Amino acid sequence: MMAATGKERLIRLLAVWYGLWQAGHLLFNLLGLMDGGAAARALLAPGLEERAWMVMWASWAADLLFASPAGVLFAWRRWRGRRATALGLASTALSLTTAGLVYHVQWVFAGRLLLDDVAALGVLASWAACPLLFVLLLAEALRGDGEPGRG
Repeated sequence: MMAATGKERLIRLLAVWYGLWQAGHLLFNLLGLMDGGAAARALLAPGLEERAWMVMWASWAADLLFASPAGVLFAWRRWRGRRATALGLASTALSLTTAGLVYHVQWVFAGRLLLDDVAALGVLASWAACPLLFVLLLAEALRGDGEPGRG
């Protein structure tokens, strides 16, 4: 078990937020399988041409197959007192990459970020703590605080 310092409490809080966010994201992506991506297209890529949407599918697949399940597992382990730093870093790094890909595609194909809808803006705002969690986990890993063999 690790001592609950102020920084550790912050990381645990962010981990819980991240796990809940990724659980919701996982559900959204699974529902996307059932509707053929219509809801995701309406939220993230309204009006974008098909070749742009194909890039969005790559982001969706990476989230569905790794970032979201790993994020939920990381949050659960962190909440239970295990650091799971490597798992958290891998999940948040992929989440940062896929979000960057989504917004890059929007910028390239639409010429701007598609944040006209309150829901799209809300998704981005709700995700905004992810970079902070990534930086804290990276600092933890670089300091060697990740308890090798236990996380």
